[in-house]
Amino acid sequence: MGTVKAHANIALIKYWGKEDENLFLPSTSSLSMTLDALHTITTVQLSTSDSDLFILNDQIQSSEETSKVSRFVDLFRKDNQKVIINSTNNFPTAAGLASSASGYAALSLALNYEFDHQLSLRDLSKLTRRGSGSASRSLYGGFVKWTKGNNDTSVATPIDSELEMEMIIVIVNAEKKTGGSRAMMKKTKEQSRYFDSWLSYNDRDLQEMEAAIIHGDLNQVGRLAERNAMMMHATMLAIDEPFFYLQPDSLRVIQIVKECREQGLLAYYTMDAGPNVKIITTPKDREAILKHLGDFRTIVAKKGPGAQLI
Repeated sequence: MGTVKAHANIALIKYWGKEDENLFLPSTSSLSMTLDALHTITTVQLSTSDSDLFILNDQIQSSEETSKVSRFVDLFRKDNQKVIINSTNNFPTAAGLASSASGYAALSLALNYEFDHQLSLRDLSKLTRRGSGSASRSLYGGFVKWTKGNNDTSVATPIDSELEMEMIIVIVNAEKKTGGSRAMMKKTKEQSRYFDSWLSYNDRDLQEMEAAIIHGDLNQVGRLAERNAMMMHATMLAIDEPFFYLQPDSLRVIQIVKECREQGLLAYYTMDAGPNVKIITTPKDREAILKHLGDFRTIVAKKGPGAQLI
Protein backbone atom coordinates (compact mmCIF):
# COMPACT_ATOMS: atom_id res chain seq x y z
CA MET A 1 0.00 0.00 0.00
CA GLY A 2 1.36 3.39 -0.99
CA THR A 3 0.21 6.77 0.31
CA VAL A 4 1.35 10.02 -1.33
CA LYS A 5 0.84 13.69 -0.58
CA ALA A 6 0.99 16.05 -3.56
CA HIS A 7 0.30 19.77 -3.76
CA ALA A 8 -1.67 21.74 -6.31
CA ASN A 9 0.11 24.23 -8.53
CA ILE A 10 -1.07 27.48 -10.05
CA ALA A 11 0.24 28.35 -13.49
CA LEU A 12 1.85 31.74 -14.01
CA ILE A 13 2.15 30.97 -17.73
CA LYS A 14 -0.87 28.92 -18.74
CA TYR A 15 -1.32 25.57 -20.41
CA TRP A 16 -4.33 25.85 -22.71
CA GLY A 17 -4.60 23.59 -25.76
CA LYS A 18 -3.36 20.13 -26.71
CA GLU A 19 -1.44 19.04 -29.79
CA ASP A 20 -2.15 15.38 -29.04
CA GLU A 21 -5.30 14.41 -27.11
CA ASN A 22 -4.10 10.88 -26.27
CA LEU A 23 -0.57 11.70 -25.12
CA PHE A 24 -1.59 15.05 -23.57
CA LEU A 25 1.07 16.93 -25.49
CA PRO A 26 0.48 20.65 -24.91
CA SER A 27 0.26 23.33 -27.56
CA THR A 28 2.28 25.64 -25.31
CA SER A 29 4.89 25.30 -22.61
CA SER A 30 3.79 26.45 -19.15
CA LEU A 31 5.25 27.52 -15.82
CA SER A 32 3.76 27.27 -12.33
CA MET A 33 4.31 27.53 -8.60
CA THR A 34 3.50 24.57 -6.36
CA LEU A 35 1.49 25.68 -3.32
CA ASP A 36 1.96 24.49 0.25
CA ALA A 37 -1.65 25.14 1.35
CA LEU A 38 -3.49 22.99 -1.23
CA HIS A 39 -2.88 19.27 -1.23
CA THR A 40 -4.23 15.84 -2.09
CA ILE A 41 -3.49 12.67 -0.13
CA THR A 42 -3.97 9.47 -2.11
CA THR A 43 -3.63 5.84 -1.05
CA VAL A 44 -3.40 2.99 -3.57
CA GLN A 45 -3.74 -0.63 -2.49
CA LEU A 46 -4.07 -3.85 -4.42
CA SER A 47 -7.55 -5.35 -4.63
CA THR A 48 -8.94 -8.86 -5.04
CA SER A 49 -11.98 -7.46 -6.87
CA ASP A 50 -12.47 -7.74 -10.63
CA SER A 51 -12.72 -3.94 -10.98
CA ASP A 52 -11.08 -0.82 -9.61
CA LEU A 53 -12.68 1.20 -6.83
CA PHE A 54 -12.20 4.98 -6.72
CA ILE A 55 -13.12 6.95 -3.61
CA LEU A 56 -12.76 10.74 -3.62
CA ASN A 57 -13.43 12.81 -0.51
CA ASP A 58 -15.13 9.81 1.14
CA GLN A 59 -17.53 9.34 -1.80
CA ILE A 60 -17.46 6.31 -4.09
CA GLN A 61 -17.17 7.74 -7.58
CA SER A 62 -19.41 7.02 -10.57
CA SER A 63 -18.55 4.40 -13.15
CA GLU A 64 -17.68 7.20 -15.58
CA GLU A 65 -15.19 8.84 -13.20
CA THR A 66 -13.77 5.46 -12.17
CA SER A 67 -13.31 4.42 -15.81
CA LYS A 68 -11.35 7.61 -16.50
CA VAL A 69 -9.04 6.91 -13.57
CA SER A 70 -8.76 3.21 -14.48
CA ARG A 71 -7.47 4.13 -17.94
CA PHE A 72 -4.72 6.07 -16.21
CA VAL A 73 -3.98 3.17 -13.86
CA ASP A 74 -3.53 0.99 -16.96
CA LEU A 75 -0.33 2.92 -17.73
CA PHE A 76 1.18 1.39 -14.54
CA ARG A 77 -0.86 -1.80 -14.03
CA LYS A 78 0.75 -5.23 -14.02
CA ASP A 79 -1.04 -8.55 -14.69
CA ASN A 80 -4.43 -6.81 -14.83
CA GLN A 81 -4.17 -6.22 -11.07
CA LYS A 82 -7.10 -4.11 -9.79
CA VAL A 83 -6.68 -1.42 -7.17
CA ILE A 84 -8.54 0.60 -4.56
CA ILE A 85 -7.82 4.34 -4.77
CA ASN A 86 -8.75 6.54 -1.84
CA SER A 87 -8.10 10.22 -2.40
CA THR A 88 -8.86 13.34 -0.34
CA ASN A 89 -8.43 17.02 -1.21
CA ASN A 90 -8.14 19.66 1.50
CA PHE A 91 -9.63 22.28 -0.85
CA PRO A 92 -12.60 22.55 -3.28
CA THR A 93 -12.57 19.97 -6.07
CA ALA A 94 -13.05 20.82 -9.79
CA ALA A 95 -13.44 24.52 -8.99
CA GLY A 96 -10.48 25.85 -10.95
CA LEU A 97 -8.00 25.32 -8.10
CA ALA A 98 -5.92 22.58 -9.76
CA SER A 99 -7.31 19.61 -7.85
CA SER A 100 -6.64 17.42 -10.90
CA ALA A 101 -2.97 18.45 -10.79
CA SER A 102 -2.41 17.41 -7.18
CA GLY A 103 -4.73 14.43 -7.62
CA TYR A 104 -2.97 12.83 -10.56
CA ALA A 105 0.49 13.70 -9.23
CA ALA A 106 -0.33 11.88 -6.01
CA LEU A 107 -1.90 8.97 -7.87
CA SER A 108 0.99 8.51 -10.30
CA LEU A 109 3.63 8.48 -7.55
CA ALA A 110 1.53 6.04 -5.50
CA LEU A 111 1.09 3.74 -8.52
CA ASN A 112 4.80 3.98 -9.29
CA TYR A 113 5.47 2.77 -5.75
CA GLU A 114 2.71 0.15 -5.54
CA PHE A 115 3.66 -1.51 -8.84
CA ASP A 116 7.39 -1.09 -8.15
CA HIS A 117 8.27 0.66 -11.42
CA GLN A 118 10.99 2.81 -9.82
CA LEU A 119 10.63 5.48 -12.51
CA SER A 120 12.64 8.68 -12.23
CA LEU A 121 10.64 11.89 -11.75
CA ARG A 122 11.44 12.87 -15.34
CA ASP A 123 10.02 9.62 -16.71
CA LEU A 124 7.15 9.71 -14.25
CA SER A 125 6.17 13.18 -15.47
CA LYS A 126 5.67 11.76 -18.97
CA LEU A 127 3.05 9.36 -17.62
CA THR A 128 1.57 11.79 -15.09
CA ARG A 129 0.67 14.34 -17.77
CA ARG A 130 -1.59 11.69 -19.38
CA GLY A 131 -3.88 11.94 -16.37
CA SER A 132 -3.81 15.72 -16.19
CA GLY A 133 -1.29 17.81 -18.06
CA SER A 134 -0.64 20.21 -15.19
CA ALA A 135 -0.15 17.26 -12.80
CA SER A 136 3.33 16.75 -14.22
CA ARG A 137 4.29 20.08 -12.62
CA SER A 138 2.96 19.02 -9.19
CA LEU A 139 5.56 16.26 -8.98
CA TYR A 140 8.04 19.01 -8.13
CA GLY A 141 8.07 21.79 -5.56
CA GLY A 142 8.57 25.51 -6.04
CA PHE A 143 8.62 26.92 -9.56
CA VAL A 144 8.25 24.34 -12.34
CA LYS A 145 8.29 24.46 -16.14
CA TRP A 146 6.45 21.95 -18.34
CA THR A 147 7.91 21.97 -21.85
CA LYS A 148 5.93 21.33 -25.00
CA GLY A 149 7.39 18.72 -27.34
CA ASN A 150 7.01 15.06 -28.25
CA ASN A 151 6.23 12.12 -25.98
CA ASP A 152 9.82 11.91 -24.76
CA THR A 153 10.66 15.61 -24.44
CA SER A 154 7.42 17.02 -23.01
CA VAL A 155 8.39 16.79 -19.34
CA ALA A 156 8.32 18.92 -16.21
CA THR A 157 11.52 20.34 -14.70
CA PRO A 158 12.06 22.48 -11.58
CA ILE A 159 13.42 26.03 -11.74
CA ASP A 160 15.98 27.01 -9.13
CA SER A 161 14.88 30.29 -7.55
CA GLU A 162 14.90 31.91 -4.12
CA LEU A 163 12.11 34.33 -5.07
CA GLU A 164 9.86 34.97 -2.06
CA MET A 165 6.31 35.00 -3.29
CA GLU A 166 2.90 34.24 -1.83
CA MET A 167 -0.51 33.68 -3.34
CA ILE A 168 -3.79 34.67 -1.81
CA ILE A 169 -6.43 32.34 -3.25
CA VAL A 170 -9.82 34.05 -3.26
CA ILE A 171 -12.68 31.55 -3.30
CA VAL A 172 -15.35 33.27 -5.38
CA ASN A 173 -17.28 30.04 -5.91
CA ALA A 174 -16.38 26.67 -4.36
CA GLU A 175 -18.92 24.69 -6.42
CA LYS A 176 -17.94 22.43 -9.30
CA LYS A 177 -17.39 24.71 -12.26
CA THR A 178 -19.38 24.68 -15.47
CA GLY A 179 -17.31 24.07 -18.57
CA GLY A 180 -14.78 21.33 -17.86
CA SER A 181 -11.20 22.21 -18.72
CA ARG A 182 -10.66 19.38 -21.20
CA ALA A 183 -13.79 20.12 -23.22
CA MET A 184 -13.22 23.89 -23.23
CA MET A 185 -9.57 23.48 -24.15
CA LYS A 186 -10.51 21.33 -27.15
CA LYS A 187 -13.26 23.70 -28.22
CA THR A 188 -10.94 26.69 -27.96
CA LYS A 189 -8.25 25.06 -30.10
CA GLU A 190 -10.79 24.08 -32.76
CA GLN A 191 -12.85 27.28 -32.85
CA SER A 192 -11.14 30.31 -31.34
CA ARG A 193 -10.06 33.04 -33.75
CA TYR A 194 -7.52 34.11 -31.13
CA PHE A 195 -5.85 30.73 -30.68
CA ASP A 196 -2.99 31.32 -33.14
CA SER A 197 -2.15 34.59 -31.39
CA TRP A 198 -2.23 32.78 -28.05
CA LEU A 199 0.36 30.32 -29.35
CA SER A 200 2.63 32.98 -30.82
CA TYR A 201 2.77 35.11 -27.67
CA ASN A 202 2.98 32.30 -25.12
CA ASP A 203 6.56 31.28 -25.94
CA ARG A 204 7.70 34.86 -25.43
CA ASP A 205 5.78 35.14 -22.15
CA LEU A 206 7.37 31.93 -20.87
CA GLN A 207 10.92 33.10 -21.62
CA GLU A 208 10.28 36.44 -19.92
CA MET A 209 8.62 34.77 -16.91
CA GLU A 210 11.48 32.34 -16.38
CA ALA A 211 13.97 35.22 -16.50
CA ALA A 212 11.90 37.27 -14.03
CA ILE A 213 11.75 34.34 -11.58
CA ILE A 214 15.48 33.64 -11.81
CA HIS A 215 16.32 37.33 -11.32
CA GLY A 216 13.81 37.77 -8.47
CA ASP A 217 11.69 40.44 -10.19
CA LEU A 218 8.30 39.87 -8.59
CA ASN A 219 6.64 42.89 -10.22
CA GLN A 220 7.54 41.52 -13.64
CA VAL A 221 6.27 38.07 -12.59
CA GLY A 222 2.95 39.68 -11.67
CA ARG A 223 2.63 41.75 -14.84
CA LEU A 224 3.31 38.74 -17.06
CA ALA A 225 0.97 36.48 -15.08
CA GLU A 226 -1.94 38.94 -15.38
CA ARG A 227 -1.51 39.40 -19.11
CA ASN A 228 -1.05 35.71 -19.84
CA ALA A 229 -4.11 34.71 -17.80
CA MET A 230 -6.34 37.25 -19.51
CA MET A 231 -5.07 36.17 -22.93
CA MET A 232 -6.09 32.61 -22.08
CA HIS A 233 -9.56 33.72 -21.03
CA ALA A 234 -9.83 35.90 -24.15
CA THR A 235 -9.40 32.86 -26.39
CA MET A 236 -12.71 31.54 -25.04
CA LEU A 237 -14.48 34.77 -25.94
CA ALA A 238 -13.74 34.06 -29.59
CA ILE A 239 -15.26 30.59 -29.94
CA ASP A 240 -18.57 29.97 -31.73
CA GLU A 241 -20.52 30.31 -28.48
CA PRO A 242 -18.34 32.58 -26.31
CA PHE A 243 -17.73 31.20 -22.83
CA PHE A 244 -16.99 33.02 -19.55
CA TYR A 245 -15.34 31.46 -16.51
CA LEU A 246 -15.34 34.87 -14.85
CA GLN A 247 -18.23 35.68 -12.53
CA PRO A 248 -19.28 39.08 -11.12
CA ASP A 249 -17.32 38.48 -7.92
CA SER A 250 -14.25 37.53 -9.97
CA LEU A 251 -14.34 41.05 -11.45
CA ARG A 252 -14.86 42.55 -8.00
CA VAL A 253 -11.70 40.87 -6.76
CA ILE A 254 -9.75 41.99 -9.82
CA GLN A 255 -10.83 45.58 -9.14
CA ILE A 256 -9.70 45.25 -5.51
CA VAL A 257 -6.30 44.02 -6.71
CA LYS A 258 -5.95 47.06 -8.96
CA GLU A 259 -6.91 49.38 -6.11
CA CYS A 260 -4.33 47.72 -3.84
CA ARG A 261 -1.66 48.28 -6.49
CA GLU A 262 -2.62 51.93 -6.85
CA GLN A 263 -2.03 52.27 -3.09
CA GLY A 264 1.51 50.94 -3.43
CA LEU A 265 0.93 47.30 -2.48
CA LEU A 266 2.48 44.54 -4.57
CA ALA A 267 -0.63 42.82 -5.90
CA TYR A 268 -1.30 41.08 -9.22
CA TYR A 269 -3.96 38.57 -10.18
CA THR A 270 -4.16 35.38 -12.17
CA MET A 271 -7.03 33.01 -12.95
CA ASP A 272 -7.24 29.47 -14.24
CA ALA A 273 -10.18 27.66 -15.83
CA GLY A 274 -12.68 28.66 -13.18
CA PRO A 275 -14.02 31.77 -11.39
CA ASN A 276 -11.60 31.87 -8.46
CA VAL A 277 -8.88 34.53 -8.35
CA LYS A 278 -5.30 34.08 -7.16
CA ILE A 279 -3.39 37.16 -5.99
CA ILE A 280 0.39 37.29 -6.32
CA THR A 281 1.99 39.22 -3.47
CA THR A 282 4.69 39.28 -0.79
CA PRO A 283 4.60 38.35 2.91
CA LYS A 284 5.00 42.08 3.67
CA ASP A 285 1.84 43.13 1.80
CA ARG A 286 -0.32 40.09 2.49
CA GLU A 287 -2.21 41.36 5.53
CA ALA A 288 -3.07 44.72 3.96
CA ILE A 289 -4.49 42.95 0.90
CA LEU A 290 -6.52 40.58 3.07
CA LYS A 291 -8.12 43.58 4.77
CA HIS A 292 -9.12 45.00 1.39
CA LEU A 293 -10.73 41.66 0.49
CA GLY A 294 -13.10 41.89 3.45
CA ASP A 295 -15.48 38.93 3.73
CA PHE A 296 -14.18 36.96 0.75
CA ARG A 297 -13.03 33.46 1.71
CA THR A 298 -9.27 33.25 1.25
CA ILE A 299 -6.41 30.77 1.49
CA VAL A 300 -2.83 32.02 1.82
CA ALA A 301 -0.21 29.84 0.14
CA LYS A 302 3.56 29.85 -0.16
CA LYS A 303 5.87 27.72 -2.28
CA GLY A 304 5.14 24.09 -1.58
CA PRO A 305 7.14 20.85 -1.84
CA GLY A 306 7.03 18.17 -4.49
CA ALA A 307 4.96 15.00 -4.26
CA GLN A 308 6.22 12.53 -1.68
CA LEU A 309 5.41 9.23 -0.04
CA ILE A 310 4.11 9.59 3.50
